[in-house]
Amino acid sequence: ARLPEGGPANLLRNSRLPLGLQAGWFIGRSVCDGVDMHIAPDPATPGPSGAPALKVASVNPKSFFYVEPFAVQNPVVPHIFALACKGTGTWTLTVYADSRVAISTNLAPQAAWRRVEAPFDPHLAAQAYMATVTGQGTLWLDALQVGPADKVREGYRSAGQCEVALALPPGRTTPDMSAQRIQFLEDPPVVRYCVTGNPSNAVLRTQVVNLYGETNALPRVKLDGATLISGTLSYDVFPRRPLGALRIEAWVERDGQRISPYNELVVNRLRQPKYWMRDAPHSPFGVHMEPDTRTILTLKAAGVNWTRLHDAGMHCLGWFYLEPEKGQWRFRDAEIRRFRQYGVKILGELGTAPRWATALRNIQKPY
Repeated sequence: ARLPEGGPANLLRNSRLPLGLQAGWFIGRSVCDGVDMHIAPDPATPGPSGAPALKVASVNPKSFFYVEPFAVQNPVVPHIFALACKGTGTWTLTVYADSRVAISTNLAPQAAWRRVEAPFDPHLAAQAYMATVTGQGTLWLDALQVGPADKVREGYRSAGQCEVALALPPGRTTPDMSAQRIQFLEDPPVVRYCVTGNPSNAVLRTQVVNLYGETNALPRVKLDGATLISGTLSYDVFPRRPLGALRIEAWVERDGQRISPYNELVVNRLRQPKYWMRDAPHSPFGVHMEPDTRTILTLKAAGVNWTRLHDAGMHCLGWFYLEPEKGQWRFRDAEIRRFRQYGVKILGELGTAPRWATALRNIQKPY
């Protein structure tokens, strides 16, 4: 009754990705080591929206990434998840209502841009929706849209007249930590922005919030009539408390009215660890961690210098995984090397038994 027209035409606050994955989007944990999947904006390939398309390259058919969560405002009308894509390989879009699959669609990318629509019926009791894109090959994406079916079929529309994308510039350290949204003090306190859509006679407004609840506004940026405006902002507004997690919030206004969704970027500004990318000889700090580059670098930046191969890393050393069939060994040398490459020392924990070596022949998991 409150939404007689069915609800907004687009429930995604980020339907264009000119600076890569935004807040709420992330690569699946099992494939985020920078080997199986690469995701980055492609300025040389504009999408149907006019913004640079997002390029996804995968060598593992199980590689996937998550689309930002969204909420269906009118669950009694049919909805559609639509996007524009092109490319090669096999790719699948899956929409979830909470943990239930609402629709799964083969994107079937081709050489030319095409629009794919995945219709689904919302679940009345679902609290949140999300989607994943899974596959292998090379895929370009743009102009994502989720909304009531009748509005989506009218053609692509964003949630507002403009959108704001945020990202960190490449850092000065090796390896670059901008993908982890970490900046060391050696890096300038700068964030990139890109405004797309119709920002004529508008202003970009931004503010920074720190862990103490303090908020400072950054200078307003006047926007001209271009459909793609980018630049940088300095967020060094807490000189007495420059470290920690800082949330940068951005939106576009015209005549005092907001004409874009809110967007945000959480930057973790840290001192570079003394033993960055090398062993810390006397560190007592360790955790269980997956052997992927993102996890290792993030924890190393936080001062974690040990991993115990238990739970998250058990597949690197557990007998269940290394000798699944008697005499057939599958050593995880690449994963072990990855820990050591970035200066993480290993506490090995021998454990588990394969099916052939235990009376529990039907065991599905090692523990």
